[in-house]
Amino acid sequence: MDIQSLRVLWVAGRRGEILTLGPVFQHLERKVGLKPASWFLGTGEDGTAAFQALDFLGLRPDETAALCHPADQPAVRLTILLERVETFMRQRKGQRLIFTGCGPAAAAAALCCHARGNPGLWLKPADPAGLIGRLRWEAGLERVIEACAPAIESIELDPMPDLTKLAALAGKFESYDLCREIPGLRAGAPRIVWAVLRRDWGIFGNTGSNLLRALAGAAAQNPEIDFVILSNLNAMVEKPFAAIKDRPANLMITPPLPYPAYMQLIRSSSGVVTDSALVAGEVIGLVKPVAALGEDQAEDSAGFESFTPERMMTNLAEWVDRAISAPKKEEHQTDAEAWVDRVQGQVSDWLKNL
Repeated sequence: MDIQSLRVLWVAGRRGEILTLGPVFQHLERKVGLKPASWFLGTGEDGTAAFQALDFLGLRPDETAALCHPADQPAVRLTILLERVETFMRQRKGQRLIFTGCGPAAAAAALCCHARGNPGLWLKPADPAGLIGRLRWEAGLERVIEACAPAIESIELDPMPDLTKLAALAGKFESYDLCREIPGLRAGAPRIVWAVLRRDWGIFGNTGSNLLRALAGAAAQNPEIDFVILSNLNAMVEKPFAAIKDRPANLMITPPLPYPAYMQLIRSSSGVVTDSALVAGEVIGLVKPVAALGEDQAEDSAGFESFTPERMMTNLAEWVDRAISAPKKEEHQTDAEAWVDRVQGQVSDWLKNL
């Protein structure tokens, strides 16, 4: 089948989805000439973080939905995205749909393909820390996507590499002075990064607030270490952060960071706490200690330690000690050019074989 004659739609909304799909989308344009018969929908799930990812890639969506409310409950968010993706497919007369992630946008894309009888391709994200199966909402959405076969086919991705290494972006970004980007950050201090991204921790109960209080306690015990909370991916941490009494000076929250500055921060850290499969994969590739936070406990691995919120609240300080004292190791990240070229080839083959 002639790929250029197809009306191919791409759907992404979260920062990680844009960073995963964007380079592949652009590579297909350059190598196969897929434009103009393809469209990219920004679903409106992320605000500044999504636009920073788009700016980094030099990518402009053909259609951008209104920003979702950050306090939307998960089922409400899924309902909103079902309507947005269905409208996008209908108005653009899409014949094929490509998406990634394990969130509501991915589930909405799969359900719409299943209902309309349109073939869809799911670029299934790598999950080297086994986090998706330990998060009930994400695991449920993953099962929904898988149940939409045969309309939905999948390609399992390797962990995403550092995209600042792509040749097309070489020389476009200078090194950031992180101490200027992040108020209070000290140049010589060890760093622990808190990349706990799920809104659900703060929507249902006080888990998010309790986790931040545990983090503040670890910071108070370790004044020589800087503890950095990423806020550009989860604005709902800002209110409970501000509510921490006697907050240690070495506990800080970042303003939204451009992707190159984010990668620079991750590279400079001594360890990362996260509930994101994407972030965990990035950090494991950098061979840095990872505390993988899920709702259920799992066995630890050489690349990460598994935590539930309860275990995190009681054992965070001990993990920080292990992370800070861990020996430095050589990175083994996937080559960025090879990663994009491989995924582009798999997508191209899927389009040709339908």
